[in-house]
Amino acid sequence: MKHIKIFFPLLIVLFSLITFNSCKKDDNPVAPGDELVGTWQLTKITITYLGTKSDFTPAQANFSMTLVIKSDRTYQTTTVDQGVTNIESGTWSLSNGKINIKHQDGSTESVSYTLVGNKLTYDTTSPSGPNGEELPTTLEFTKQ
Repeated sequence: MKHIKIFFPLLIVLFSLITFNSCKKDDNPVAPGDELVGTWQLTKITITYLGTKSDFTPAQANFSMTLVIKSDRTYQTTTVDQGVTNIESGTWSLSNGKINIKHQDGSTESVSYTLVGNKLTYDTTSPSGPNGEELPTTLEFTKQ
């Protein structure tokens, strides 16, 4: 019993030291949006037409896109559509679960996005209908 009386206070001290040492402040806190910073390559396109979703690879759609998101809240996209390359840049911010984009031409848009691991998806529209009408489209990117 005497050993238990000595051992128990030592156990409490040891547990306290372990607990307090494991509760260190994070020296590198992540600012909101920093998880988006990096280079993203388009890996899947999902188009919804008449309630049916169809998945395409960028090669099948003859369309590729690389998105570079920078920590200074600027971005650059490089798209190749039917062999024509277009480079666009602008600024971005986050609010209410959306990415707010201000393009270089001054136009703005706000898009819903999802980030899970190294996969970034966002909803947009594309002129993919039979008559060129805008269809709901989800773009999925993989972080490089």
